[in-house]
Amino acid sequence: MAQSTANESQHGEDPKGAAAAHGADAHAAHHAEGHDHPPFLAHHFDTPEHQFDAGKMGIWLFLTTEILFFGGLFCAYAIYRSLHPEVFEYAHYYLNTTWGAVNTCVLIVSSLTAAWAVRNAQLGEQKKLVVNIIITILCAFTFMGVKYVEYSHKFKEGLLWESKFNPTEEAWELESYKAHHGPGEPADKLKHGESAQQLGDHERAEQSEAATTAGGKAEATGASHKL
Repeated sequence: MAQSTANESQHGEDPKGAAAAHGADAHAAHHAEGHDHPPFLAHHFDTPEHQFDAGKMGIWLFLTTEILFFGGLFCAYAIYRSLHPEVFEYAHYYLNTTWGAVNTCVLIVSSLTAAWAVRNAQLGEQKKLVVNIIITILCAFTFMGVKYVEYSHKFKEGLLWESKFNPTEEAWELESYKAHHGPGEPADKLKHGESAQQLGDHERAEQSEAATTAGGKAEATGASHKL
């Protein structure tokens, strides 16, 4: 045993010392490797290509969820619009297209400035980054302000949901209605208390009755010709 220990000491093969030296070398190598990484590379990615591919996949997943969400909304809109066109025809007179157009422009501008701010951050353009972030935040407050004006008006005018729908001004009294329609049968029916859905049902029934009558006349005419 003493001879073995002497031999290990002679050849410098101390197990504890070797392990400590190996750990120090590994730490130094990891530290040096960290300094070799680009400054934009996150610590949990091995290479810039790895980080780029992960970000690209994340963006595509986000776009897929957006398509699924808004695709479902548009499908629901198309189905309800085809089943009850008269309700949409009646309700659209209460829409304020001016405020809707303003908010659309606000959303487009804020999208541009937000994307531009990301590019400024990538290029290290600090002043432009701050300006674009401020513009984006102002657009957000503008959007919320427009929404407050729109919805407060709807609550004030009684334009609520289901049984709470009690407009202070009927559709035929609105300027948007008068601009597109003169006094006529649809307005007269609405004045007598018929809802938009009932009006649509009456119109479809009248169209069906007219088609049936026309079909019966055609059959009678054909029969008389045969005789």
